[in-house]
Amino acid sequence: MSEQENRVRRVGNVIKQATAVFEGAEITAVLAEDGFIYASLPHLCRALGLDAESQRHAIDDHVVLTEGLLQFPLVSGVRIVTT
Repeated sequence: MSEQENRVRRVGNVIKQATAVFEGAEITAVLAEDGFIYASLPHLCRALGLDAESQRHAIDDHVVLTEGLLQFPLVSGVRIVTT
């Protein structure tokens, strides 16, 4: 597995999860155990009218942006999803 794939597959631990409203769109955010707040990429893309898949590929190709890309287990209703 390449260094780039290792960075993308990092998983964070959620301390707290909340939903914020941005321009009328709901965006899920989490407070992680590292003290940083992370927002859901699919939610951000939807709020901004961007294609999430394309943005994910752009992030994967960028050395600095991949450092802030982590996967978190999010609670959505009664389901747990990873994003």
